[in-house]
Amino acid sequence: MTPGRRLRALIGICWLPWLAACGDVGGGGLLGPSRTAEAIVADRVLLEAADGGRLDQAAFALNLGADVDATDRTDGRTPLMAAANGGWTELVALLLTLDADVDRQSVVGWTALMYATNAGHAEVARRLLAAGADPEAEDPAFGYTPLMVAALMGDTDMIAALADGGADLDRRSRNEGDTPLILAAAGGGRTSPLAVAELLVRGAALEAVNNGGLTALLAATLVGSRPAMQVLLDEGADPEARSDQGYTPLGLASLRGDPAMVRTLLSADADPNTPAGEGLAPLLVAAANGHVDAAALLITSGAEVDATDPQRGRTALIFAADRGDAAMVDMLLDLGADATLADADGLTARAIAERQGHSIVVDMLSVFGSASL
Repeated sequence: MTPGRRLRALIGICWLPWLAACGDVGGGGLLGPSRTAEAIVADRVLLEAADGGRLDQAAFALNLGADVDATDRTDGRTPLMAAANGGWTELVALLLTLDADVDRQSVVGWTALMYATNAGHAEVARRLLAAGADPEAEDPAFGYTPLMVAALMGDTDMIAALADGGADLDRRSRNEGDTPLILAAAGGGRTSPLAVAELLVRGAALEAVNNGGLTALLAATLVGSRPAMQVLLDEGADPEARSDQGYTPLGLASLRGDPAMVRTLLSADADPNTPAGEGLAPLLVAAANGHVDAAALLITSGAEVDATDPQRGRTALIFAADRGDAAMVDMLLDLGADATLADADGLTARAIAERQGHSIVVDMLSVFGSASL
């Protein structure tokens, strides 16, 4: 049986009931006055062929009159979107040759370039861009452009393709004001530092900030990506940058309690005494959250062991005593913390430990002469 006869058999067996439900083929109905039943089924065949990357079936359907921009009635995807999502480069090239609409949007507002980007098909993206696809089209949900998505995913090949195609390296997302560099730093994956490096080499703004005052360095620190932090610091990122909530990179590293991150920032000349979130010095942040190793590293790197918080006058030792953190108390006392200091209410570390019922800590502080009142 010839291909034409096979398709006509398909129409007769499988599709005529569906066609009848849509309305009068020749008289108007849902199919429109100018489409034949064969062309309508050819559309369906083209969409399925594009989804599965079947070039020969797609070409056959097109020869039978399929609309190159036929739209799936469920999700609004066109053959070009389906082929881009699947990474079917030759099929994409065929559809582009026939002037498929590169910027048509699906039901969710995605273009073919967005589908290619999300699926990681850089060569498809290059072909779409060469055909005029808009690199600045936004995802309706988050306001992300394709480059922002590629940056967040850490896809360096896609970043290169989009940048070569004219994507704005410093475009800010509609909702959060994130740039591609901030998103690359916030990705936190294995390829995050590579994506950061790719964007920086291409000229992305190093100190751009989002709506929350986060720079790329702050974003990398927030998610714990030390390799991305190192790339940014090597390129001159400011280790004293401050978010809208008052956190510095060292403050965030102290909050996470990651000694390697703390060491990385101290090696880049971050000041261990610069107040972080809520005006707390990094040492106080580490002590209040039980991060002994990070706290010890801060002290040995110059942090003031008896620094106080601006609201309640508490030292790191008082924070530790309040938590009953014997390991932290022991380390702080060994490194010279003054057990006789009192907070704004006149309470010493020992007094607070007694009030909280931390008997072990009370005994430790008694040896160092801390008063109970």
